[in-house]
Amino acid sequence: MAVIAYEQALELDSWTQSARLGLAETMCLQGNQNDQLLQLRTAVGLAPGSVEDQIALANVLDEQDKRTEAMTIYFTTADKHRGNERATLALA
Repeated sequence: MAVIAYEQALELDSWTQSARLGLAETMCLQGNQNDQLLQLRTAVGLAPGSVEDQIALANVLDEQDKRTEAMTIYFTTADKHRGNERATLALA
C-alpha cells in the first residue's frame, strides 16, 4: 500500500524527493534492494546537490558492500558541502 501511495505521489510530481526517499525505504523494507538503489540513484540524479539523497545512496551502497563507491560519495559530498553537519558526520 505504501509503495502505491509513493508511486502516485511521484506520478503527480516526479521531483518530490521525500516521496522518492520514502519509496526507496519501503523497497528496502520489502527486501527489494535493487529497486531501492534505483530510486536513490534517480533521486541523486534529479537533485545532485541534495546532501540527504547523497548520504542515503552512500549508506545503501555501504550496506551492499560497495564501499569504494560509497566512500567516494561520502567524501565528495562532504567536500562540496563544507560546514554541513550531515555531510561531515556521514564520514564518521
